[in-house]
Amino acid sequence: IQSRKRCRCSTGAGKGNAFTPFTDLFRYGGRCQFDIMRSHVPFGRTPVYFLHGGLHLVVGRGGDTWKLRWGLETILEQFGKPILGDPEARALLVTEGSAHDKLRAIEANVYLSHVLQRFREQDSALVVFGSSLGDGDQHLVNALNVYPERPIAVSLYPGRKREVEENQRRIFARVLAKPLLFYDSTTHPLGAA
Repeated sequence: IQSRKRCRCSTGAGKGNAFTPFTDLFRYGGRCQFDIMRSHVPFGRTPVYFLHGGLHLVVGRGGDTWKLRWGLETILEQFGKPILGDPEARALLVTEGSAHDKLRAIEANVYLSHVLQRFREQDSALVVFGSSLGDGDQHLVNALNVYPERPIAVSLYPGRKREVEENQRRIFARVLAKPLLFYDSTTHPLGAA
């Protein structure tokens, strides 16, 4: 039986943490597990969702999803090693295939399908970082287009003017947001060298 105690590894936990206003949904079971029955976002917190999973997320043989923690080993040092008590556990990461293939993989996981639904329901301003919103991301474009009246800012990596303008045109043709804004991805802390 898994413990239902609160996990002290959720994004935003800990004194002096610069990410205090943010929270993810990995808070339970002693191993920072996602629990659909406790997936509310606390008042005053901004949720952080991993729409395509990540190397730090693990799905076990029973379908449970949890977050690896940085302890004696970094997340990268833990990656690819067997999980104690669940040798069939694997990283939860959706990166390849068509939009249909990605959507099918997302819908097959309780955590990923939950966050995609939350994303579809998001009607306030959004910042998109690290996605080209290309053909393989049509499921994300569809979610963005549910509320076309909200502003969306999309990161673009700087390059030759012609390439940047082509990327802007391609995204303008797909995303219905009004206004749709673009920003230099290297100006965002996640994109800084």
